[in-house]
Amino acid sequence: MSEYFEEHIVREQISDGESWEIFSACASKNPDLFFGYEGERAKERNQREAAARAICDTCIVRSDCLEAALELEDSYGVRGGMGSRQLSKLIKVRNQD
Repeated sequence: MSEYFEEHIVREQISDGESWEIFSACASKNPDLFFGYEGERAKERNQREAAARAICDTCIVRSDCLEAALELEDSYGVRGGMGSRQLSKLIKVRNQD
């Protein structure tokens, strides 16, 4: 099945009321990969976030995830292919407008 065709089917199901979250590439992954812990060292965080972003790169609903994080102003963890620092900066810029 082509990527375009697969995305078209997902978009139809979302418009019919399905939640985008059920189509996420991370749904079956360990959440610890996407969310750090207090005291996490920078090297560990960078490695964890890189692995999480690699999963996001394959996700058909990545843009939906990112938009949800921005709407909720949720910068905790990796969302929509962005790490917490990137999300925080983007949320701050959006709030300046």
